[in-house]
Amino acid sequence: MESTDLTVQILIDIREQAKQQQAELKHELKQGLQDLGQRIDQTNRQLGEVNRRIDQTNRQLVTTETRLAIEISGLRGAQHEDGPALRERVERCERDIEELRQRFG
Repeated sequence: MESTDLTVQILIDIREQAKQQQAELKHELKQGLQDLGQRIDQTNRQLGEVNRRIDQTNRQLVTTETRLAIEISGLRGAQHEDGPALRERVERCERDIEELRQRFG
């Protein structure tokens, strides 16, 4: 075998190995992209669940805020209605205490 034949054979072998490595890399890349796609799909499903839970929490928050506003409004109304009566009662108790002090004091 001449040296040129040997050189050509070595170059042919190198080319075949390069083609084989290229095919292996393409396969690994394709598999990696498929795996990445699956992970993205899983992440999107999880994100969808998180969004659903946030929406549910927001609805519950609105309901709670509405109930709280109604209760606060009711308390304010009761305070305005009962305020003068309580004030009169306190003043009457204070007068009674003062009378008792003067009597027994």
